[in-house]
Amino acid sequence: MDLTITKARNYLENIYGFHGEWVKSSLPEDAELYRVELHVLSGTFPSPYILADYSCMKVKAFGPFMRYKRTFYAAEVKL
Repeated sequence: MDLTITKARNYLENIYGFHGEWVKSSLPEDAELYRVELHVLSGTFPSPYILADYSCMKVKAFGPFMRYKRTFYAAEVKL
């Protein structure tokens, strides 16, 4: 899943030309199977962001002002 998140980050950075640190937020660790992470590019406003859904193995990339851009699918096997 980390590789898919990195692909989505690179995709947004290349489209918008923004480069910086990505800030990650997620639910507590006890919800491991149904974990959803939010990755936001810091230092820019409005910020592109990424939603990583571990139960569906999908990563969705959004541009500024919540504009949907693309969905990336993880090639990892669910356990």
